[in-house]
Amino acid sequence: MNAPDSVGVGHVPRNRAGKYRESTLITHITPARSRKNFEVRGDTLALRVIHERGRATGVEVDGPNGIEVIPADRVALSAGAFISPMILMHSGIGDPEELGRVGIETTVELPGVGNNLRTIRVCRSLPKPSTPSLVYTDSGSTRDTVPGLAPRTTSP
Repeated sequence: MNAPDSVGVGHVPRNRAGKYRESTLITHITPARSRKNFEVRGDTLALRVIHERGRATGVEVDGPNGIEVIPADRVALSAGAFISPMILMHSGIGDPEELGRVGIETTVELPGVGNNLRTIRVCRSLPKPSTPSLVYTDSGSTRDTVPGLAPRTTSP
């Protein structure tokens, strides 16, 4: 499913316990709150990763107290498929040609950053109901004009 050239049908992995979805808050953040090296900051945006000699040493953030650098022994960048590459590129990590176009000095040449983003098409298979649950009420409409909706067949 996540392979670069994969094609096919398969189960979509989900974080579930029974019938309830388990979010990152439940599975990772809540258990870590008691750790001394863990802090959650609201209204704070990660701007870039600070790195020296090929090693991340902190994160520059913009929060309620302005822009500051948070030093760290370890940095885990986990901002999603679109924002993680943006933060890396703002940090000077990426393709020198692309970074140069927007005036960012390259500190780590890594041409693949921000490339190969893909849209994953999802098709859900649902059982066909014996009677339509949604009814489209515009007179003269047909099933072909509004996919998935059945025209009303009797007067209200």
